[in-house]
Amino acid sequence: MELDWWPFPFFPNVTIFWLVIILAVVWSIVWKGIALWQAGRHAHLGWFIALFIVNTLGILEIIYLFGFRRVVPRPQKAPPQSKIIKRGDLRIQRERVKRELEEAKQRAREVK
Repeated sequence: MELDWWPFPFFPNVTIFWLVIILAVVWSIVWKGIALWQAGRHAHLGWFIALFIVNTLGILEIIYLFGFRRVVPRPQKAPPQSKIIKRGDLRIQRERVKRELEEAKQRAREVK
C-alpha cells in the first residue's frame, strides 16, 4: 500500500519516521528509568509522581537528575567489632565496675 501524500514533511519516508520514533522512545525510557529510580531512592514522592505521569522525551527527567536531585553521601560503615574479649579489656572493664561501685557507696554514705 503506497501513500499518495505524506503528512510529515520533515521525514522523507516512512522508514526514517519510524526510526526516529523508536530512538525517541528508547531515549525517553532510559532517562525515565534512571530518574524514577533516583526519585524513589531519595524518597521524593512529588517528583516520582510527576516523572511517572508526564512524558517530555526525557527533558523533565534530565532537569530533575542534574538540577533538583540532592546527592547525599552514604554513611561510612563502622568496622565490625570483634566479639572476642581480650584479657586487658576484661581487666579494664572490671576496674571500671569496681570504681563505679565505690562511687555509688560513697554517694550513699553522704546521703545518710
